Order: sequence, then C-alpha cells, then structure tokens
Amino acid sequence: GHAGVARAAAPIAGKFKVLRVEPAATPTDLRDSVCLQLATGLARWGVSYRFPTQDTLPNHRACFEEMMAEFHKEFPKHGLLLVVDELLDYLRGRKGKAVLRDLDFLHEIGAACGGLKLRFIAGLQQEVFEHLAFSSVATSVRKEQSHFVQVTIPWSDARDVVVRRLLKKTTEQQAKVRAHLAPFARFYGTMSARMDEFVALFPIHPDYLEVVSRIEFADPENIIRTLSGAVKRLVDEAVPE
Repeated sequence: GHAGVARAAAPIAGKFKVLRVEPAATPTDLRDSVCLQLATGLARWGVSYRFPTQDTLPNHRACFEEMMAEFHKEFPKHGLLLVVDELLDYLRGRKGKAVLRDLDFLHEIGAACGGLKLRFIAGLQQEVFEHLAFSSVATSVRKEQSHFVQVTIPWSDARDVVVRRLLKKTTEQQAKVRAHLAPFARFYGTMSARMDEFVALFPIHPDYLEVVSRIEFADPENIIRTLSGAVKRLVDEAVPE
C-alpha cells in the first residue's frame, strides 16, 4: 500500500503546525525546492526566515535551528510538521550526484529532527529504501534508512479513511440511508446481514475496495482520490427511488 517515511524521534507533547509541500521539477535540488516552499509557507504564518544559499553552508542543521527559533517566536507552544508529497516520483527522476545531494539533505533533515520540535514525513508510492531505482546509490540509501521509519498504510486503513472522512454520516443520515436500502436487501444475497457496511459506505458498494486492492498497480491514495471525485459528482444529485 501507500507508504510514508517519518523521522524516528521521541514523541512530542502538544500541537503541531503542518506545512505540506511537493518537490518541484527534477532539475531543481530537493533542498532548494523544499526550503523555498518552507520559507514561503512560514511567511504566510508571519514567520520570517530565509535559508542561506547552499554553497555557503557546511550543513543544514544550523539553518533548521535558526528557523525553529523564529517559528517559536510566533508559536511558542507548537511544533512544526513538514510533509513532503510524492517524494519517490521526484527521486526517481534524479541521477548520479543529484540524487546523492538529495539523500544528503534528507539525512540532515532527519538529524535536525532529533533535537528540535520539528518532524518530517514524506509520502511515497512504494518503499523507497528497497526501490531498485536507487541500487546504484545503495550505500547512501542504507545510511538514510537508519534515520527514518517506514510506515505502510494497509488497505484496511484506506477503508477507514473512506468511512470516517470521505463518507462520514450523521446518525440521522445513516437512518435515511438504511431506510432507502432496506427494500432492496431481499434482492441481494448478503445485503441484509451486511447492512451496516452498505450504510457506512453508501453510495459506494462495500466490496469495491476489496476488489480494487487485488489490482497490483493500484494504491490506496489514488483509490481514495478516485472515490472523492466520484462522490463530488454525485453529492448534489437526487438519489433515484
């Protein structure tokens, strides 16, 4: 299923501000893309910080320390959670020294999270540390693996997201759906016994996710996105009798 990597560090009590970014086109170093979007996002919250140019830095830890100091002036009780989407797609387009620079930057983010109220999560389509595309830089990949935890989102969790977020219903709405479906139950073998499932997932058939999960190239994120689009198209339509 859809995977993510998170910096392995002790849990932090309290609330987090969440900043979500996506790497730019592959000719741009991961560091430049992330730091630019990070500075822009912080500016929207009233936090003023600009990263020095890469050629003037021995490493980025001091930058993250300075950035978090400015962040805590505005949000003294919050931590910062940086989420990078589609990281694997970006890294697959990087070659040679470019991907090594990107992996070094990930290493420095991971190291910085150890002593700051900063956490980093990257969204991935597959498990990045075992990906064949990085076999040529295996030593660097193994080095990064020790700094991060990979978390795989199983299909059961995707189903939970669909029920609790995408198709969430009030008690009154559940009653209306149940009343609508009840007359049809006798035409479908197991519908009566599974009525709670049909109600929770309405207007999606409860077997949809189970069937789609058998498709080798399907992943939970894209399925949830597909279902979201389908539901948006239906939401203003009357339910046929």
